[in-house]
Amino acid sequence: MGNATSNVVTPRVGAVGFLDVLGFKGIWQRHEASAIVERLRTLHQVLASPRDELEVLMEQLRSGGWSATGVEPGRDGNIPFRCATIFISDSVLITSAVKTPLAPGLQDAELPTTTMELYRLVDLVRVATQVSEALRHGAMGDPALIYRGCVTYGDFYHDERFVIGKAIDDAVALEHEAEGGFCYLAPSALRIWSTPRSEGLLPAFNLPNLFVPTVIPIKNGGHFKTLAVNPFWSLDLTEFANLRSAYNMGLTSVGDALDIECKRQNTLEFLAIAEDAEREYRNEHSHTTANPGTLSVERFEV
Repeated sequence: MGNATSNVVTPRVGAVGFLDVLGFKGIWQRHEASAIVERLRTLHQVLASPRDELEVLMEQLRSGGWSATGVEPGRDGNIPFRCATIFISDSVLITSAVKTPLAPGLQDAELPTTTMELYRLVDLVRVATQVSEALRHGAMGDPALIYRGCVTYGDFYHDERFVIGKAIDDAVALEHEAEGGFCYLAPSALRIWSTPRSEGLLPAFNLPNLFVPTVIPIKNGGHFKTLAVNPFWSLDLTEFANLRSAYNMGLTSVGDALDIECKRQNTLEFLAIAEDAEREYRNEHSHTTANPGTLSVERFEV
C-alpha cells in the first residue's frame, strides 16, 4: 500500500501569469503547422532559461542581500524560490511562489510584515520578467504570436503535473477580459504592487518600466486603470521599431473583423505608451553605464 502522504498537494501563495495567443484558432489555415510548432518550441526554450539578470537578483537575495528575522535558511543556505512555466498548446502559465523555511515554532503569520511583502514583490517580478520575454519573443517571429494575458496573486496548488486554485482560475478568466494584446495586473496583483509598504521596498529593485501605468479596455465597454507588463523592457533600442511592426503585422494577419481591428488599435495605443516610457527613461539615464534592463537588490535590514 502506497504512502498516503505522497499524494498530498501543498498549497502555495504567489504570482500567476496566464498568456494566450490572440487569433490562434484557425492559425493552421494561415501558416504551416510545422512553423507554428517550431515557434512554440523556440518560445518554450526561451522561457525555460531565465534571464541572467533575474538569476543575479535571486542569488543576491539568497546569499544575504537582505536579512529576514525568523527565517531559517534551507540546508544549502538558500531561500527556495519555486517557479514554473507550463505550455498548454499556445497558452502559457507562469507561476512563482517563495516557500519560506521557518524557524521551529514560527508560523507564516508571525513573519515580519516587510519580509512577506518583499517575498510577494519577488514573485511578481519573476512572473513579470518572464511575461515580458514571452510577449517580445512571441511577437518577433514568423508566424507572430501576439499574446494577451493577466497576472494574479493568491492561493494555488501546484505539483509536477497539475495546477489548480483561485489564482489560476482568476488569471485564466481575466485574461479573456482584455480587449488587446497586453498582459495586465489583476486587482489581486495590483494591490500587492501598490501598497504603501511595498512601495517603500521598490527602491531595492532596479525595475524601470517593467510595469507601465495604463488604462486597459475590457469587454462590454469597460476600462480598468492598472499596470501592464512592458514588452519593450530591456529590449535593445534598435529593435523597438521591429517590435511595433511585428505586433501590427501579427494582428493584421488575423483578419479584418471589427473586434480584431479594435484589439489591434488598442494594442498599438498601449505600445506607444510603453515605448515612450522606456525611451524617456533611457534618455534621462543615458549618462549611466547600467543596463536599463538590469535587476538589482540593495542591502537593507527588515
